[in-house]
Amino acid sequence: MRVVGGTPLMGRTHSIRSVAWLAILPASPFAAIICDAALHVPAPGWLRFANLGASVALLALGYVLPALRPLRGYLRSIALLVLGYVILPQIENTEWWRARFIGAPAWQFVFADSLLELIPCLLLALSLVGSGLTRRLSEAIASGVQSTLRSGASAVEIAAAARAGDGLACELFRTAGEAVG
Repeated sequence: MRVVGGTPLMGRTHSIRSVAWLAILPASPFAAIICDAALHVPAPGWLRFANLGASVALLALGYVLPALRPLRGYLRSIALLVLGYVILPQIENTEWWRARFIGAPAWQFVFADSLLELIPCLLLALSLVGSGLTRRLSEAIASGVQSTLRSGASAVEIAAAARAGDGLACELFRTAGEAVG
């Protein structure tokens, strides 16, 4: 077994893998299924907030524990996805939402609900845009491209550098913009 930084590599890889799998649980309907199928009670309203808390706690661990650094983007994406699923019922439980669709044709509700389901998807997509910029920056710096940025800089730092005229940061945003149309 190889040792890296005083930590057995096998144990570190296992820990990272375990945290990655654990992060999936709050983003899944697992707890609600347990409530319905095993306990025969409806999922409590606070469950989605507990899931968000668990996701944020795992994200915080990703920033506190250096061994989990490779998972930060993944944990951020999962936390934003869970946040999106916390926002959905907040909108669907409003008086306006109920009043709007109480007598409306079913297709209108299905269409509006489908649009609402885009909220978690958009939050997830926003997290991935930032991680893609960071990955592309790190690859460019590793290949010798000059920049004022350090490898692994965040999307916010890349945006600030682009506004300040950093050539690589400007190129990253230009090509990202071309990719989305």
